[in-house]
Amino acid sequence: AFTSFALNDDDLYLLDANGTFRCTRVNNGSTKWTRESVKRFMTNGTSLYFLTTSGFLSINPYTGSTLADMTNITINHDDLTFWQGNKLLRAAGNTITEFDGTSWIPVLTDSLNEIIVDVAADDLGIAYMTQGGRLVLQAAADGSLREIATGLTVGTIMLGSDRITLASTSGMEIYDRAALTLIASNTLEAGSVAGALEKDFITSTLGIHAVNIYTGEVIWEQTGEQALDLALSGERLYVLFTDGP
Repeated sequence: AFTSFALNDDDLYLLDANGTFRCTRVNNGSTKWTRESVKRFMTNGTSLYFLTTSGFLSINPYTGSTLADMTNITINHDDLTFWQGNKLLRAAGNTITEFDGTSWIPVLTDSLNEIIVDVAADDLGIAYMTQGGRLVLQAAADGSLREIATGLTVGTIMLGSDRITLASTSGMEIYDRAALTLIASNTLEAGSVAGALEKDFITSTLGIHAVNIYTGEVIWEQTGEQALDLALSGERLYVLFTDGP
């Protein structure tokens, strides 16, 4: 079974439970290259990194060959890694750090020293959820911080230009990004989330659901099989089910 996936232009990256990483062509499903002993991978579509049984590696996304062996770089399987443009960052404990190619440089530490449970970033800034249910936003322009208390304790964050969506097993909340006011909510046991025009797509143990961002109501859904992850590429929605994508 596959555990994670990502899209990179015309390629689909797939990692299975046995540690086999596959780079496949989206148009026909053929395999371009594979690597073994991969614990997890990190990509923004340009750079590709592997955490393997032997350490941290920089990978050529076109051939699968190793560009650089960085086994001296500390990264743990449970660290939350994310991208802000071409910058690779990670959240570990109560601190967010940035990878500069040779080491991890501190970016920010939570003011209440709470554990960071999920994080996301875009050109406008960084947003993270704490174990205590706080949603904290750091503006990219000046580094200023804003925060609110949410009704969720653990969730997945999706950043849109005008909204922030939090999805968790206890429900889903959608906030206006500028005002940090609650727009809509529901009680769906949500997992991953991807945003589109006027709707969010979410995964759950039941399947996939499209949610109206103004009301929180389900517009349509496909149920019957647990969905693990999803990604949007133009007008196409890619979904990772328990049996595969």
